[in-house]
Amino acid sequence: MTTTETRPARAEVRKPPRRKPVKSATIWLHRWLSLVLGIVLVVECTTGSLLVFRPEIERQLRSDAFLPQGDFHGENLQQSAQAVVADDPDFVVSGVNDDHGTHMVTNDETGQTVTVDGRTGEILDSYETEGHPPGWIGWTVAFSYNLHLCGLTCEGYPGYQAWLLKDVPKIGDTLGFEDDGEVYPVTWGGLVLGVLALLLIFLSLTGIWLWWPTIRHFKRGVRIRFGKNRYARDYDLHQVVGMVALPLLLMWGVTGISYEFGFVEKGWYQAAPGDLEEQALTVDDTATTEIAYEDALAAAQEAAGTTADPISYYTPVVDDPAGYWDFWFSDGYDPWGESMYAGDREVQVDRHDASNAVVTYGFEGQPTAQTVYQDFNYPVHSGFFVNAWWRIIWCVLGLVPLLLMWTGISTWLFKRAVRKRRRAAGKVATA
Repeated sequence: MTTTETRPARAEVRKPPRRKPVKSATIWLHRWLSLVLGIVLVVECTTGSLLVFRPEIERQLRSDAFLPQGDFHGENLQQSAQAVVADDPDFVVSGVNDDHGTHMVTNDETGQTVTVDGRTGEILDSYETEGHPPGWIGWTVAFSYNLHLCGLTCEGYPGYQAWLLKDVPKIGDTLGFEDDGEVYPVTWGGLVLGVLALLLIFLSLTGIWLWWPTIRHFKRGVRIRFGKNRYARDYDLHQVVGMVALPLLLMWGVTGISYEFGFVEKGWYQAAPGDLEEQALTVDDTATTEIAYEDALAAAQEAAGTTADPISYYTPVVDDPAGYWDFWFSDGYDPWGESMYAGDREVQVDRHDASNAVVTYGFEGQPTAQTVYQDFNYPVHSGFFVNAWWRIIWCVLGLVPLLLMWTGISTWLFKRAVRKRRRAAGKVATA
């Protein structure tokens, strides 16, 4: 009699506990947001994994225009500009950028870039600055750039959509950025990119909660059961691979949303020690004198506290009395060093007065929070703060959302098929 009475109690103990409403709702949101918006997020992440090697791909596709990646030759920037003007007297030099030994001399009036050997001054080739390398690979890289970074709002790139440049009504100003009292509202393209970044953050954080197996059953959370059925294999792959990629997925989500919504930058400077500090150059637009390149460079080096040669420089706009010389230096470790546009310190010099020079980016004594945000936000997002070999990690893990989508759909379809079979079996049993 005693044994018979205790059996139901044992059965009750073995009964699996019901999920709490909050966790059930989280599972539902995680699943359906992935199914509905997952394909767009996958496209965004997959194009990003391609862009990790954009500089190397474009250099290879334009092999006639670029030398093999080598040492910087900032000491010859003006020499390269003079070589281009000597070859084409009508060429108006807007700027010269040293891309690891190849000097890119640009003309903003015509939209042309002429490349020059930074060592010898020999002209290599020319191309449209806003264009893309020929062939389907060049088109794909340019389209990926427009989709991933611009939300199809970069004019001149494949896939450009003018309507996505329109400001979002009502919430555009609230979500946008402020600079010197001027508001830059969020566009429709920016809104889409910001929402996708927010989705990536949500899926990553909820994925941690749904995956966490507790210390006691931790081994279950890091195993992959290849020998079992499709559901077990794909379920384990979804969890384990997602957890391995989680640090980068979260980083991409947080940095990605900061490019589109202004409240992220505001929140960063409120949470981190040290406020945002900015220094600006004021030019007397009534002056008529013009200083030479050599004088502007010397003033920029003195203001930057360096004797290093610049990585790039940009000339004052011809018809702008308030224009200025703009120099970029890369002194020591430069998080932008592996990109096509290196430099982590900017100095602007008054076109009329060499004594009026101001470090406007990367100045000495700026708050650490500002250095981290300005110098590492995009380089870490893109992987450009490390060399191409390390960026393989960024490229591979950028494809993880594709795997997560596939395994997520696979497990959902498997469970759906099981439920259908059970319902069919129940109908037969009751018939």
